[in-house]
Amino acid sequence: MKLPHSFSAAILLSFASLAACSQPAPVVEPDAAPAAASVEAAGPTVASASFSGRSDHTVLGRASIVGTPGNYTLVFASDFDLDGAPDPVVGFGSNGTYDAATKIGALSQQKGGQSYSLPANFDPNSVNEIYVWCEQFDVPLGVASYGADEEAETAPTVASATFSGRSDHIVLGQASIVGTAGNYQLVFGPGFDLDGAPDPVVGFGNNGAYNASTKIGPLSKQKGAQSYSLPANFDPATASEVYVWCEQFNVPLGVAEF
Repeated sequence: MKLPHSFSAAILLSFASLAACSQPAPVVEPDAAPAAASVEAAGPTVASASFSGRSDHTVLGRASIVGTPGNYTLVFASDFDLDGAPDPVVGFGSNGTYDAATKIGALSQQKGGQSYSLPANFDPNSVNEIYVWCEQFDVPLGVASYGADEEAETAPTVASATFSGRSDHIVLGQASIVGTAGNYQLVFGPGFDLDGAPDPVVGFGNNGAYNASTKIGPLSKQKGAQSYSLPANFDPATASEVYVWCEQFNVPLGVAEF
């Protein structure tokens, strides 16, 4: 019996469809991951420091200024890592204060190596801190204090003591006053550790009494090494204790007695 032409065509089309479905699907290769930002910088390293977090953020890695006058570059090493924040930018500051006029631009990526060309008139000696700054909330996210770190490493130690906790708090680590007259710094060693407290500040006292007029400023971080520039007229002989003080409750958190 001869099948109608239209019926034969339908059968052939069904077999063709089945054959197509039985073939393996073509493999689609995923797009290559975007390359990390290029880090190209030539010349000597004139300043370098490790980041520490601010404003309850974690920022890790090393930042360096390399090059020669008129051709400096700011380089973040491959271990750079920001834990995430809106609107981060890169700039400079000095002694705990960010200078918005030094803003280089937006942070190019939140992890990994990256570099930024600096203006031809940039002077590394005019600043001593590298900032990752949140413009949306106007707060620091991370700071690399290269001036203070370098000076503290080579300056003579004039007083040193170990912290002990107060007011049921645990404070560990070493505090030292280093430098020379007119250029002293207070340095907390890498073992510094405060168990957590609101509104901690750093200052001095004598014989068990904190002197609020000696307050240096807020504690920059609750764990790890840090340094604070002291006033030009500071005299180490006038203080026998370093305090971490809670301003909110007006109690000591930790004291290092020289």
